[in-house]
Amino acid sequence: MTQVAIDFYNVLLKAGIEDDVAKRVANEVMFKPEAKDILATKTDLQSGLAETKISLIKWMVGLMLANVLGMAGIVAALVPVVS
Repeated sequence: MTQVAIDFYNVLLKAGIEDDVAKRVANEVMFKPEAKDILATKTDLQSGLAETKISLIKWMVGLMLANVLGMAGIVAALVPVVS
């Protein structure tokens, strides 16, 4: 078994699954051709996280800009009233 399969096997054991069942499940899941399409790797998760961070930063900058422009509009509307 590869290291990933062994790690998956150990997780199954810790979850309370019997040894022989955990071994069969780990082998079936890890060595199927579809496993590469279904299971996420650390690299997949890191790239997804990076994309999410960039999207979040864009939203934050946009909301801060909208807030500043909104406050400027309120101040501009109140200046003639106060004067």
